[in-house]
Amino acid sequence: DPRHDPAPLLCALGAEVVLRSARVSRRLPLESLAAGPFQTTLGHGELLTSIELPPRPVSRRTGWCKLQSSSLDDYASVSVAVSYEVAGGRVVNPRVYVGAADTHVRPLSASDCLAGAAVDAAGQLEPEAVQAAADAVEAEVQPKKDHRGSQRYKRQLTRAALFRAVARAGSPSEGEN
Repeated sequence: DPRHDPAPLLCALGAEVVLRSARVSRRLPLESLAAGPFQTTLGHGELLTSIELPPRPVSRRTGWCKLQSSSLDDYASVSVAVSYEVAGGRVVNPRVYVGAADTHVRPLSASDCLAGAAVDAAGQLEPEAVQAAADAVEAEVQPKKDHRGSQRYKRQLTRAALFRAVARAGSPSEGEN
């Protein structure tokens, strides 16, 4: 279900799933598990047995933003997870994933817009790259109109959530100097 919280963040962190059947075990990136809304790539007789996260490099920055109604019992209207490494003052290996406002959690081309972006001394990305990523994510998401908002509204929310997630990724985590 693309509306659930963990998938975008786990995908941005590079999570893999372990699938097992009576005969075989296989691993695949979590982002490859969904084939569409409420559809998976599980084979006949396969069971998801674990979700594993790779070690987090010190240079990895991650931000997540969830926007929802004031009811904590409601699904998110949109969530965006952004993750990237910093090497030589530039963004390397960026990942952008959207939850709730798209058909399913999948890699988005907004990631490409952040690749190579300059990172300033405060950890913030160059505004032009973030703007390009926001434009790309807004154009690419395929939201469904429902009681949480129209397609246009959800695209605009996705854009706002991307800006917030990128800003949070650039802020040092607790315990970091």
